Amino acid sequence: MKIAVPSSKSGGLEDTVAAVFARAPVFTIIDVENEEIKNVKVIQNQAMNVPSGAGPMVVQMLIKEGVNAVITPQLGPNAMEALQAAGIKVYTFPPGTPIKEAVEKISKGEIPQPFQAPPQAYYPPQQSQAPPTPQSQAYYPPFPMPARPLIPEPPRHKECIHYKEGKCEFWNLPVHADDPACPFFIPKNAPWRWW
Repeated sequence: MKIAVPSSKSGGLEDTVAAVFARAPVFTIIDVENEEIKNVKVIQNQAMNVPSGAGPMVVQMLIKEGVNAVITPQLGPNAMEALQAAGIKVYTFPPGTPIKEAVEKISKGEIPQPFQAPPQAYYPPQQSQAPPTPQSQAYYPPFPMPARPLIPEPPRHKECIHYKEGKCEFWNLPVHADDPACPFFIPKNAPWRWW
């Protein structure tokens, strides 16, 4: 099995799993045979600074390296779709996990099933009100949408001191009482009077 891991710093078995997948600075690629690490290679991530489409570019790079499994804390929808299309298994570990420890857990079968989410479902179903237990798979909590603030109604001509009998005395123009008032609006019930 050939496993690719987005690495936090310079890569290698002593490094840790990066917090991101497609924007990680380097990838550590590990060959594992019969539960033994045979070869370790570090490659630079050429897609790290591209403005968009980094996920699929990284997947193409990993396919060229012959990778058939990935360790990552989370994936964007484009990268997940590309990995699934390529048949690459995805194992999730929290960011900061030592790479050697994660690879050993996979090679020894301590993580029995790779994470395979359907492309449309990224939030786990709500089962109970209890807080989620720590797990090796990424957890995306639901979040409430903020309420939209109410937009105040603009003042109307009929509420302005300049409005009298269908006419704006400030501009000397006929106006409709329920139309929005002009920028020189002064409310009839203003607490001060300067006129």
